[in-house]
Amino acid sequence: MSSNDEGGSSRGAAARLLAAVRRDPAVFVRSFHLELFGSAPELVEQFPSGLGEHRTAFVQMAEHVLGAFAEGSDPPALIDLLGQLGRDHRKHRLAERDYLLAQTALAKALAASAPDPRDHAFAERAAALVCQVMAQEAGRDESPESWSAEVVERIDHPGPTVVVRLLADPEARPTPFRVGQYLATLVPQCPGHWRYFSPAVPPNENGELELHIRAVPGGTVSGAVLKHTRPGDRWLFGAGYGSLGAGVADVPPDQAVLLVAGDTGLAPLRSIALALALRGENPRTTMLVGARGRAELYDLSGLRDLARANSWFNVLPVLETGPWSTLARTAVEFAARSEAVLVSGPPEMAATCVEALLSSGVAPGKIRRDPVS
Repeated sequence: MSSNDEGGSSRGAAARLLAAVRRDPAVFVRSFHLELFGSAPELVEQFPSGLGEHRTAFVQMAEHVLGAFAEGSDPPALIDLLGQLGRDHRKHRLAERDYLLAQTALAKALAASAPDPRDHAFAERAAALVCQVMAQEAGRDESPESWSAEVVERIDHPGPTVVVRLLADPEARPTPFRVGQYLATLVPQCPGHWRYFSPAVPPNENGELELHIRAVPGGTVSGAVLKHTRPGDRWLFGAGYGSLGAGVADVPPDQAVLLVAGDTGLAPLRSIALALALRGENPRTTMLVGARGRAELYDLSGLRDLARANSWFNVLPVLETGPWSTLARTAVEFAARSEAVLVSGPPEMAATCVEALLSSGVAPGKIRRDPVS
């Protein structure tokens, strides 16, 4: 995509669109769904527009893509993310026509949010890149569209949070995702309503999975999981997303890694720490676990056990009294001597911590955060 266009640079157009989407995400989401479902009503059942969790994930992904354009981020990393998105959308069995309709709907939704009509051309080009890469990768991938696992245990914690343990079917072993990724997940109580959850254990030959799920106000799927999930339930999973854990194992042992977790954003960072524990030498790794009360530190004893068994690992609970400001300040203190800083948690928490890190002078390339929290 060219760096300059009529009305200013592509980065400038992306920054203006990003600000507009953040200012009123409802306009962006409504415009996209009205256009897409008006052209293809049959897609309504696969992409339920009325659920808050679906809208949140859609907006988070759009903000991430626009942010990557606005910051001039590494293009291969963005293309890789769009490829992951396309491979996961294979579970919906979309036709080429559906991607073309989505491209038109995305371009119109971005244009509807644009405060400057001169940004409409960029909106069209950005939508074309997103949907064309997704379609290409979806058509190229020959792996199974989805895979299944059976619930074997649930552990309830205050919060309310539930830990769900599953065993993948034999044909899905070793479990097909990378450490630190999150998975599109379908639970039997909510047919057609895919949500994103991060495994809290790394991929393994035994097919063991562990998911940490916290009730979300108005969350249809998270509420159903907390109320109704029981051993014997069968869950369906799509492709893995994200690159949060990529390259962590390559950090030299004489350097440091900082993991910053909030709420169930702990899960992917726990998976990364457990994967490192299976190796020999590791970088000095500190995990900050933010919580609004001691009852929400549901996995602290297990993390302390991990720290006792591994001298390179340390865990520090951070109790919040405000909007994640204490966790952000603590992250800044540790980040100055860290080669990589991984942030995972609710959107407000992640945004607060990333903003504080950048303001303190931490290089953007050292901070990693996946788009869907």
